[in-house]
Amino acid sequence: MSPFLPTILKLIQSRVDNAHELKMFGLQMDMQTRAHEFRMQEVEALADIQTQTAVLKPLPSYGVRFLDAAKDSGMWKPLVAFLVVLYTILDWVSGMVRPAITYAAFAFYIVYKWARFEMLKSIAPDEGKAAAIAKLWDAQDWNVLVLVLSYWFGLRASRYAFGKR
Repeated sequence: MSPFLPTILKLIQSRVDNAHELKMFGLQMDMQTRAHEFRMQEVEALADIQTQTAVLKPLPSYGVRFLDAAKDSGMWKPLVAFLVVLYTILDWVSGMVRPAITYAAFAFYIVYKWARFEMLKSIAPDEGKAAAIAKLWDAQDWNVLVLVLSYWFGLRASRYAFGKR
């Protein structure tokens, strides 16, 4: 048995070394996975920052550049003044498109709800105003509320609230 003893010891040592190597390999894989997840979170955060920066960046006004060039070119002063007023009005109208649509949609929503309230109040006058208001609020109203809140508070807030990625 003595000639086989060194070989048996080498096999045992080899098995211990291999187990240690496998454990180290598993830990390295786990570390790489966590590092990758951290990099992905960093990329997502940078993308959120860049999106917010792009959304909040003011739109370039080509009229201002044109008017600066017209002023420096020696054009007739009343014409330049007229162009300044014209471009100011056009910039204001261009900037008011989305808010005007938003206000109009909200006004139509309020008018519709008021009409339904009056209708429900007239159908069952004995139930009272509180019952009519309770009947007004349905799943569609919750959807509108969530839509408005998600618009104002953004994607990151909804990810935080609902835990979705």
